[in-house]
Amino acid sequence: MSTDSEIIQRSLTQPAAFAELFDRHAPSVNASYCASMPRDPVELIEWFRGTLTGTEPENMDSAIVWSIVETLELNAAPPDLRAALYQALDLMPGLELLSAQGSVVTLGFRPVSPLDWRETVTIDRATGLLIASTRTFGEGSPIVLDDVPNFRLTNTISVVDSAP
Repeated sequence: MSTDSEIIQRSLTQPAAFAELFDRHAPSVNASYCASMPRDPVELIEWFRGTLTGTEPENMDSAIVWSIVETLELNAAPPDLRAALYQALDLMPGLELLSAQGSVVTLGFRPVSPLDWRETVTIDRATGLLIASTRTFGEGSPIVLDDVPNFRLTNTISVVDSAP
């Protein structure tokens, strides 16, 4: 097994080798990141506010929503934190219910901010997982309509009995 230093040295000529560091350390980094987050939704919002240093005050709500959604997109948070993240989203201004079909709900956010930005999240309430999200920045154009997202993420998670 290579040491971290050996991997970094090798990645200078083989950039893809750097992925080994991610694979090696991502689980513990994610666990540490999740452990540092409060489980109370109001405290969680304040935690994000405290970590988003350098964010203009008028853009803070947008940055908090974006950060919460990015954390949920990983689908790696433990259930108690995932619940707190969803509850924190519910407390953010600009939230609207866009659709509900069975256990799947899509929420839209247009945070009060000078940024012309919209975010949607689609949640499967049966599993508690975020299954899709979109980000739309600014105005569209004559070719691309205003409501066409700039980014779309779809998550599919399956559980198997054993590794292939």
